[in-house]
Amino acid sequence: MPAKWCPEALNYIVDATNRLPMARLGMKTPYELLHRKKPNGLALRIWGTTCYAHVQKTKRTDPNLGDRAIECKLLGLTPKYKGYRLLDVKANKYLICRD
Repeated sequence: MPAKWCPEALNYIVDATNRLPMARLGMKTPYELLHRKKPNGLALRIWGTTCYAHVQKTKRTDPNLGDRAIECKLLGLTPKYKGYRLLDVKANKYLICRD
């Protein structure tokens, strides 16, 4: 990934670190202390990996033969929504995707 994505990588590192238990906090996570609920560890993925975002049938160029997914890079989790922040490689746009 290019150097311009370093801030995104740092945000993801901080988010992942805040989901790890710490001995000095009584084996609780900073996320747990802030939000009063345990974090979902299953949501963490490797930053910058290639992933594919599903394209809805209504947004495909050809409903039958159009691309069903677009190639993206994983940038992290969304703070407001349940989903992942993705970068569309071809269009160079952000996406929020749940599946």
